[in-house]
Amino acid sequence: MPVRRSIRNRVAGVLPSVQIRPRWAFVAGFALLALGIVVGRLSLPISRGLPASATNLFTVAAPGARDVAVVGDFSAWQPISLFDHDGDGVWSVTVALPPGRYEYAFVVDGRWVGQDPVAAEYVRTFGEYVSVRYIGGEGL
Repeated sequence: MPVRRSIRNRVAGVLPSVQIRPRWAFVAGFALLALGIVVGRLSLPISRGLPASATNLFTVAAPGARDVAVVGDFSAWQPISLFDHDGDGVWSVTVALPPGRYEYAFVVDGRWVGQDPVAAEYVRTFGEYVSVRYIGGEGL
């Protein structure tokens, strides 16, 4: 039966015996650490953080409506109520949103209204239209 050599013995047999002095090992380790810190700092993106959430106005003309809401991916498609403060039929609400692409629709008295006239574009999702709004940020 052949004798199995340990990993340590195999590695020692492959690598030539190198004698490392402790002083040079310390200097080499310190140099590698310094190099790692410099490269790490250079490769880290500059943290600017997210800009403060912008206040976005959602409005829809719905004269005679009793209940108006906006739903969207920013609210997990849960309704956010709009208000008609002066009774002129224009319902509105402000929502703070960070930069990004958002899909939304209005629900007027239980009826889906997915095409907002001021939307950047429309997308048909699950058989219904939704509006798309782009907010701030580079490339948006």
